[in-house]
Formats: sequence, structure tokens, C-alpha cells
Amino acid sequence: MQSQSASNDAFKTFLMKHLELLHQDVLLTSSLKIPIHIPVIPPKMLHQLCEQVSFIFSLEPSVLELTSPITIVGDLHGHYLDLIRIHQDCGHPCATKYLFLGDIVDRGEFSLETITLIYLMKVLYPTNVYIIRGNHEFDALCSKYGFYSEIYNEYRLADIYQNFLTSFSYMPIGAIIDDVNICVHGGIGPQMTSVEIMKSIRRPIDNFLNQFISPLVWSDPSAATKDFKASPRGTGYLFGQDPLLNFLEVSHSVRLIRGHECVQTGFISQFEDRCITVFSASNYCGVSGNESAVLILDPNGEDEIKTFPPLPLYKRNYAVFDRITNSDLQNYINISMSTGICPLDQHKKEQKHKANRKLMNCYSPLSSIAPHGRFSEVLIGLPRDSPLLLSHLAPKKLKKLKESKSVVFGNCMKKDLNV
Repeated sequence: MQSQSASNDAFKTFLMKHLELLHQDVLLTSSLKIPIHIPVIPPKMLHQLCEQVSFIFSLEPSVLELTSPITIVGDLHGHYLDLIRIHQDCGHPCATKYLFLGDIVDRGEFSLETITLIYLMKVLYPTNVYIIRGNHEFDALCSKYGFYSEIYNEYRLADIYQNFLTSFSYMPIGAIIDDVNICVHGGIGPQMTSVEIMKSIRRPIDNFLNQFISPLVWSDPSAATKDFKASPRGTGYLFGQDPLLNFLEVSHSVRLIRGHECVQTGFISQFEDRCITVFSASNYCGVSGNESAVLILDPNGEDEIKTFPPLPLYKRNYAVFDRITNSDLQNYINISMSTGICPLDQHKKEQKHKANRKLMNCYSPLSSIAPHGRFSEVLIGLPRDSPLLLSHLAPKKLKKLKESKSVVFGNCMKKDLNV
């Protein structure tokens, strides 16, 4: 077995190969169906990657305790190019902290590559990359909706799928950010009365057939009920405003941040801004035409919503899968070690300078540099009839957020896509 250092060198090399796509315009790439090159990790190394991720998950609490600044990413569902675009815009994992809200796999064209890229980041930057579990990180779903098939078609090895299932079983089930933002994939249920119950849940967890686990990964908010009622999905609940406010009050928190539902603008606020849904897979399944979004929490309250236009469907057979030999891998490692330059750091500097020049040229006088170093528009003080619709989120530390379109919060998809 390779030493930890050698494994990490190899993982960093594969991460660098993935992130070479940061130099491409993903909208142009997907529109023109330009081939992208994706590295294929050898099965033995993928096994080691899953083992290391499982170990890191096992050391983390069931409910992560995190601080801002942090970028919250909703469902990706194998939308690999959406993930690349998020990193282009929000920064590298070596310098930007991320929380993924689950449902990384299934339905999209690149589930294997999407979860592998996030796992590489988790191993190499464990204190900057965090993941909580969604309903599609369970065998009952990912064996049927694409993930298993991708693994089998690539490797013809059932044990790799089992390696991933093991890692899923140790994933945290929630997170608390700055003590007041509770993050889960789905929602709450009648028995989930406080975050302390979430903290008491032990892992590994093999299935969601449990009165506590099921609502965390399956439930949805609904204005049609004041309390709880059975979910039309067949699992979990629809929960109303009253039980959510009770849950937040008992948990000494101000809002719930979750994924699980495809929304047309990538982001929606409900229940007097106490429940926020983030969805990060644009043009979901190639038919929805929805935008995607991420939510960036800032310690000074300058929270920000970033939205992205829908990408045209990019099918798996458009891509070129590079099978890197052991000798090629060693050459990449030697080059990286001999130059002493981290390509990730170098590219981050290039992108930052390029972005700053672009923003200086096109942003209005309202533009300013936020404390976290990113450019953001300060919209406080705009007239009420401004074409930009402002939204005030939950009390305490929450400021007005900006959306690039004229409407900040979209409506839930009418068609139940069972995300």
C-alpha cells in the first residue's frame, strides 16, 4: 500500500487534472459540446480515496460546527460542469471553505466524476471542504438512479460501489454555521424537535428507514400545512412554518438552510426567510431550464447569493476520459515537486486578477470590495422601485442579499422531480 504522503501526492495530481477545466468557459463548452478531458482514477487509488474520506468523516461529529465565511452548495446530481463553474467563480478549496448539502450523485451525466472531485478536495483540504448526506447518498436510491451504473460501466467492479457506500454511511447528517444557521439536506419531522437530537445520532448509517434520519434527508417545507403531513414523495414529511419556528427556537438558531428541491432561480426563501433552499445543478436533468445558485455566508453579515445561468445538457459521451498510467502519474508528481509551484494557487491568482479587472470595468459605482476580498454589490439604500428586488433574511447578522436577476426568490418547480 502506498504511504500517506505518496497517496496525497497522487490525489493532488488528479485534482490538478480535474481543475485544468477551470481555464475553460463552461457555458461555451456545454453549448458547443466541446470535448472536455476528465482523468480516470485507477481502481486501487479510488479505493484508497474512499478509505481516507471514510476515516475523515468518522472523525467529524454527526452535526458539523462551522464558521463563516463559507460557500454553501446545494444539490449537484452529477452536474460536473456546474461544480467546475462554482469553483471558477467562488475560488479554490485551498482558499475557500465549502459546505455541500448532499445529493452529489444520481440523475446527472457525471455522478462518479463529481463525487470523486469533491472527495479529492475533502482529502487534500479537510478543513475547507465539508459534506453532509442527502437521500441519494443511500443505496436505495444511488443503486437505481445512475451512480451504480456509472461505476460498473467504468470499472466493472462491485467493490468500488461498496467503497462509496461505506463512505456515505459515515457522512455527517447536518451542520451548524456561526451557531445560528442549521444546515440539512431535506428538513425536519415530528420527532426532530431540536438540533440536539441530530447531534445524538450515531454513524455509520446504512439506510434512511428511521424516524430521525428520514425527515433529515427527505422532508420539504410547505405553505399548505401548518404542522406536518405525509410527503407526496412517499418518505419524509411536508413541514409548515410553526414546527420549523419551534425547532429553530429550541435550537437557539435563526434559520434552516437546505437543498433537496429544484427551484427555478436556484434559490428560494420561505417562512419569513427562516427557511432557505439552495439548488446548485442548473438545467436539472437537461430539461428543467433552471438557474443554479450558491449561498455565501459572511461573518460580517454581508451574505451573498450567487446565481448562474442554465447550462445546456452536456452528455457523458461528449467527454474524453484520460486513463493515466502509473508512470504518467509519477511524472506529474515529479514535475510538481521539482517546480515547487502549486498550480492551484497560481491559477487562483490569475483568476482573481482577471475577475477584478472585469468587475472594475463593468460594475456600477455601488460596487465595493467586501471584507472577504470578493467583489459584491452593496445595495443598501437603493430606492424601493429599484429594478433589483432586495430581500431581508432572518434577524441577527443577516443583511440584504442581491440576486443578479430582477426576481430574487423563484417558485418551486410544479413538476415533482423527486430530487
